[in-house]
Amino acid sequence: MSTPAPAPRSLARGAALATVAQVAAIASAAIVTIAIARRLGPGATGSFAIAVSLFEVAIVIFMLGLPSGTTYFVSHGRWRLRSAFIQSQAASAVLGAIGVVACAGAYAVTSDNLLDGISWEIALVVSASLPFGMAWRLSATIALARDRYEAYGFFQVVQGAAAVVLGVGLLFAYDLEGAVWGFALSQAIAAVAAAAWVRSYARDHDLPEDADEHHGIADAIRFGLKAWGADLLQLVNYRLDIFVLNAFAAAAAVGHYAVAVSLTALGWILPTALQTVLFPRTASLDAAARRGELDPSGSDAAVVRAIRQTSLTLIPTAVALALVLLIGIPIVYGADFDPSIGYGFVLIPGVLALGLTKVLSAVITGRGHPIYNLYIGLIDVPITLIVYLLLIPPYGAMGAAIGSSVSYMTTTILCVVFFKRVTHLPLREAMIPTRAEVRALVAGARGLLKRS
Repeated sequence: MSTPAPAPRSLARGAALATVAQVAAIASAAIVTIAIARRLGPGATGSFAIAVSLFEVAIVIFMLGLPSGTTYFVSHGRWRLRSAFIQSQAASAVLGAIGVVACAGAYAVTSDNLLDGISWEIALVVSASLPFGMAWRLSATIALARDRYEAYGFFQVVQGAAAVVLGVGLLFAYDLEGAVWGFALSQAIAAVAAAAWVRSYARDHDLPEDADEHHGIADAIRFGLKAWGADLLQLVNYRLDIFVLNAFAAAAAVGHYAVAVSLTALGWILPTALQTVLFPRTASLDAAARRGELDPSGSDAAVVRAIRQTSLTLIPTAVALALVLLIGIPIVYGADFDPSIGYGFVLIPGVLALGLTKVLSAVITGRGHPIYNLYIGLIDVPITLIVYLLLIPPYGAMGAAIGSSVSYMTTTILCVVFFKRVTHLPLREAMIPTRAEVRALVAGARGLLKRS
C-alpha cells in the first residue's frame, strides 16, 4: 500500500520556489559576511568562512547520505511520514553527537594549519549546532519528497532570517564570536520550525496506522551511503580549497578568496534549485516507468527539459556574475576586497560548468545510480588535491581559484560520461537547447525589458 501522495506538482513551480529559498539562504549569508567584512575586515571574514566551512563539511560527513536516502524512499510513497520523521530525527541526534566529538578532536589536531584563525570557542559552538542542522535538513527532505516546495523553502528562510538577526546583532556586541553564535542558534530555530511542520503535515497525509511499511531508516541509510561518498567527495572539491589556502596564506587572503567564492556561487542558484526538485521527481517518474504506469519517454522528457533550461542560463549567468564582481565588490565590500574581483573571474568558467553538473547529478541519483557520483568523486578529488598543492603554496588565492575552476570542469566532464551511461540519451538532444527554446528565452527577456 502506497502513501496517499498528492498529485504531482509543476516542476517549474517547484524550481521557482527552490530558487527563492536559495536566494534567501545566500542573501542571509551575504548579509552576515558583509557585516563582518565592514566591521572587522578581511581577516575575520576569512575566519568566519573557515568556521562555516567546518560546519558544512561536518554536516555532510556525519549525515551519512540520509537526506538522499530519505528523499528517495519517501518519494516512492512506501515509508510512513511519521516513521520517517521520528527515525530521521533520532539519527540526527545520535550522528550529530558523534560529530560534535569528532569536530573537537579535528580542531585539536589542525588548529595550527587547516583550522588556523578560529578559536576553541568558535569551533565548539559550530560543532554543537550540528545535531540541529541535521534535524531541520532531514525534515526538509521529507517536505521535498512530497512536493511541499513551500515548506522546504520556508525552513531555509527561517534559518537564514534567524542567522541575520542574531548573527549581525551579536556581531556588534561580541565581534566574530557573536556572529558564530548567531549562526549556531539559527540552526536550532530552524530545527524547531521544521519539526512542527512535519508533525502537522503527517497527521493529515500519512498512511493509516495499520498499513504495512516497505521502507525504513535502514533502507535510507543503505541507499544514502551510496550517495554519501559522492556528496562528501563533492564537498571536498567545494571546500578543500579554502582549508588548504588557510594553511598556506594569511587570513586576509582567505577572506578575499572567500568573498570571491561566495559571490560566484550565485551562479549555482538556478541549477541548485533544479537539482533540488529534479532528484525526487526523477525518482518518482522512474519508479512509475518501472511499474509500467508511465512511458519511459515521459521520464526522459522531464530530464531533457531541466537540462536544457540549465544550458540556456549559462551565458546570462556569466554576464550577471561579471557585473556582480565588478560593481558589487567595490560598493558593498569596499576597496580592501579588490583582489576578490580577479579571483572571481577565474572561478566563473568552473562555476558555470558545475552548474550543469548539479542537474546531471540529480538525474543520475534519481535513476537509482548514486554510485556513479561516487566514482566521479574518487577520480576527481585526487586530481583536485594535487592541483591545489601545486598551485596554492606558490600562488596563494589565485592558485586556489585556478585549481577550483579546473576541478569543477573535470567534475563536469566525468558527470557527462556517466549521465550518458545511465540515460542513453543523445548528448546533443539532452543538453543543447533548440532554436525554438532560445527564441522563447530571448522573447521573454525582451518582454521583461519592455515592462521595466
